[in-house]
Amino acid sequence: MIEFTQKHCEIFPNLLRVAECPDDFLWSRKMTCPSNIMDELKLCLPPLGAPGMIDSRNWRQVTLKLKRTDLGRVEIIDLLNTETIGASALLWKNDPTFMARCRALHKLNLISPGAGSFQWAVKERKAWSLHQAALTSRAPFSTLTSDSPKEPISLRNVFLMTQHCFNDELDDVVFAFGDTLQFVDFSSDLQDEFMDEIAPFSIGREWRLPKIMKLKVSTPPLRLLVDPDLYLHLGNKLQSLELSDKATLPYEPQEIYTCQPFLESMAELTYIVLRGWPALTFHPENLHRAPNLKALELRMPRVYEMPQFYPSTEDLHASVSFTQHPQSFFPSSTTAVPTTEMPYGTHSPTLDQPQQLWTWDWYLPHLESLHLDNVFALLFQF
Repeated sequence: MIEFTQKHCEIFPNLLRVAECPDDFLWSRKMTCPSNIMDELKLCLPPLGAPGMIDSRNWRQVTLKLKRTDLGRVEIIDLLNTETIGASALLWKNDPTFMARCRALHKLNLISPGAGSFQWAVKERKAWSLHQAALTSRAPFSTLTSDSPKEPISLRNVFLMTQHCFNDELDDVVFAFGDTLQFVDFSSDLQDEFMDEIAPFSIGREWRLPKIMKLKVSTPPLRLLVDPDLYLHLGNKLQSLELSDKATLPYEPQEIYTCQPFLESMAELTYIVLRGWPALTFHPENLHRAPNLKALELRMPRVYEMPQFYPSTEDLHASVSFTQHPQSFFPSSTTAVPTTEMPYGTHSPTLDQPQQLWTWDWYLPHLESLHLDNVFALLFQF
């Protein structure tokens, strides 16, 4: 088949565009065409002509002819299924900034190749922001560069899976594409045996997501630390919020800090699922600002079949109030963000922070599903 493809391309150049080797009973027990055979076959073909998508059907051909392929019309990169394992790493190995050529890109489903994968996008965003600031300030012509920087790619959907924990992919993606992002789904499949001495996973610092509709972040057995100001910077188009970890337990009640609530009413928010640390740091005032909520889940992670951890009621009430009216503790000034000397999860609540005040008096007429466990079920009041 390789010889036929080679001869065909020699005799009829640029005519044959696609060649596949079917998975059949030809490859012993593996039942799939060996990758080296597929690579030889794809190397015979000319570069694809301006593909609109990179996925399991064409990623090999794109990778092998990456520098010669016109990526200007690529709208979707979908490399998450089992047929594309290793595709991300190969693409980045061949050209670490290939995605910068995908100017029409709006959807990205990807197994992350590792730290620094989106630094090209961060640099583009910074250059664009500086250029816009110079235009706004009416800087003298001489201070503006002759070559205007590229406007950031209008990425809207991101599904990013990672096997790393010391990387910056998620922060870089939000910084670079935050103005246009509508759906963000980030998860890690790092296994328990790699968790020893790994720092908690932090999200939300300096994030700006004005158009976000769905935000989902799920970490492996790591505490998911939410920046206290995250909810202030989520736009009012938010429909679904899901933040979960698997390593909050056990914890000390005095570790709990409280995130700021939403700035405004979130009329389109219908789904809230918080597990672990995001649930403990969630401000209950948010439930007053989600009048159309249909599903609410506040839970603590379960570790295999081990019994759940419960702090003493006295300790819990010492750090979190479940009875007083919100206005008695909710400050008018902005919460001070914890400093590097006092990282999230290691400082006690102070009067400078909004307090968790669970009054259980929300009006949620559209609520269809309610799931509470651990301290949320223990202290629930009708």
